[in-house]
Amino acid sequence: MISTGTFLTFFGRRQKAEARISHSEAEFRALSDNALTGVLRLALSGKIFYANRATAHMFGFDSIERFIAEGIDRMVVDRTQASLVVNEVKTVGQIDSCEIDLVAEPTAGHTLLCSGKFFDGIMNATLIDITERLRETRVLHQFSRAIEQMGDTVVITSVDSKIEYVNPTFEKLSGYTKAELLGQSATILSSGGYDAGFSEGLQKAITSGQLYQNDFIIRKKTGELFTEAETVSPLRDLNGNITNFVSTGRDLTERLAMEESLQKSEAEYRLIANNTSDIIWVLDLETKRFTYVSPSVERYRGFRPQEVMEQTLAEALVPEEFELVEKELPRRIEAFTKNPECCTWIDELLQIKKDGSYFPTEISTTFVMSKSGKLQIIGISRDITERKKAKEVIRKIQRRNSLLN
Repeated sequence: MISTGTFLTFFGRRQKAEARISHSEAEFRALSDNALTGVLRLALSGKIFYANRATAHMFGFDSIERFIAEGIDRMVVDRTQASLVVNEVKTVGQIDSCEIDLVAEPTAGHTLLCSGKFFDGIMNATLIDITERLRETRVLHQFSRAIEQMGDTVVITSVDSKIEYVNPTFEKLSGYTKAELLGQSATILSSGGYDAGFSEGLQKAITSGQLYQNDFIIRKKTGELFTEAETVSPLRDLNGNITNFVSTGRDLTERLAMEESLQKSEAEYRLIANNTSDIIWVLDLETKRFTYVSPSVERYRGFRPQEVMEQTLAEALVPEEFELVEKELPRRIEAFTKNPECCTWIDELLQIKKDGSYFPTEISTTFVMSKSGKLQIIGISRDITERKKAKEVIRKIQRRNSLLN
């Protein structure tokens, strides 16, 4: 027989063990109930034995009791996904980083990351809501694809000018592959045509955290040079420290070639205009003032080109002719607005000379829009005094012949 002393000793030890277990369970429950990670114990049938507060909130419940009573079966996105999870648990005895999509309001569209082990008929799982993480990943992926597919070049360097990233546009433009550039100093792309002041200004601006914009001449892998309009900006970490520099650029080669061609064409046209016998002029319709007049104007009107550009249209025409022009202009502007390539107008108008006399001119005009968006008239004026005289002679001869007949 067990003595009373032995029994009391055994009973006391058992009470202490139970107290320790009870205390451990209380500590676990307190820790679990206040954890941000979800903790869930359930049977494969879906019956819930335990859930902490975080789990209930992930499934859209304000209390653990309501969540346990409701269950999770209706909240899983579809039966196929649920079946796959159950089969994996039965086969392997655990699940690792399995994504579960929720469909019931108010958590529809949320995704949970589930990991756990199956023991003694019970699934012991932890849950993490990764909805926001997935959204951020999608956004980052979109940004990544945008940078990869954008038409501008993108180059990211470290603070010590080592290249860490280039997008495909830069690869295509420079002739280098990404593998050839990563880890290289950005000086590999330098044309070497900058003075010390330029480099110092760039370094001072970007290391102080400012944006820097300028045109850069870059050397291709072949040794050819091309010009980019670049913006260099600092990239900071959460503490505000500069960790990288991001350069975005646009190839200016075609634009510069076009501008050079336009300048050449403009010079050629100006040479022609300055040496033609007709008067070529440009009139700003808003101010009714001439913005260009060819030198030949002095031969016909007696005014130097600069004097004419200080005049208004009203000062160039006799009053009656100016009134006719003012009445006709709105109709012609409307026609040009509807179809910019519609018309060239030819008129005969009397222009005033410096001595106050006037002479007849044939004027050919076309409307154009300037680079600054202003409507202009380009005109060519030709002195038709001799033509008028010839017509008058012919008219007199015809009249005389008519009388003789």
